[in-house]
This record gives sequence, C-alpha cells and structure tokens, in this order.
Amino acid sequence: PPEPVITEPVVPAPEPNDVPEQELGRVSESETDAADDDAQQPDNMFVAKEGRWGSGGVRIDQVTLEGDHGPAHVFHTGERMTIRMHVSAPVEVDDFAFGISIFSNDGVCCYGTNTHIEEMMSESLEGDATVSFVIDRLALVGGTYK
Repeated sequence: PPEPVITEPVVPAPEPNDVPEQELGRVSESETDAADDDAQQPDNMFVAKEGRWGSGGVRIDQVTLEGDHGPAHVFHTGERMTIRMHVSAPVEVDDFAFGISIFSNDGVCCYGTNTHIEEMMSESLEGDATVSFVIDRLALVGGTYK
C-alpha cells in the first residue's frame, strides 16, 4: 500500500507528550512484560523499518488508514485519521499492548504511543479483533510518512 501523504498547510508538529484523542479499546501491558519486550525491540527505535515486537501471542494481520470517507492514503493537515489494526490471537491472551508510531519519509520518529503508555488496562483477547487509533486533528507538516 502507498505511504500516507500529508498535504499543506504547515502547522507545528505535536509535542512529544501531547496525546491526541483516541479510541484504543481495553488494552495495556504489565511492567514485567514491558521489560521483556524491551529486550526484543530493535537497537534504534527511532529508525523506521518493518518488523514486530513482543511475544507473538497477538498478531497484527492488517493495518488500514481511514479518513472521514473510508480508506485513504492522502490526508490533509487538520483532518481526522484513523489507524485501524485487524488483529488475532489464536489462544486467549490477557496481558498485551498495542502501539503506533509515525515516521517521516527519512525515518525520523515524529510521534508514537502505546496502550501501556496511555495506562489502558488489558482484559482478555482471543480470536479476531479490531484496534482503532483515532487522531481527531492531524497536526503534522506536509510530507510523506510511514
């Protein structure tokens, strides 16, 4: 799929601790699992590349980007954007987290968060599910993002 493109007007990038309003479901992660996952993360988390982190108990099967009118890959600064993850867990998992990162075209991390950082509590997940991260007002400068 094409990389998302953000068009002008130019506005300041979000501050690292600014968290847009979002819907992420009932998820989080314990401190001990966060430490275990840290050992499996890439050396440089601020360089964009494909891959996965975690134990593999929950699998991300598909990711879609959606605007107000459905699937999209071009977004305008200030528009609403939904990052939707279609996930599956073959067996019941009760300790898990989901996260997203937005990288510039040259691999610089512009924004990232996860359900652990947002202090969302995990319950139970088994089978197929959908996790949605909603950015009500996209505050990125014009460019191409990963």
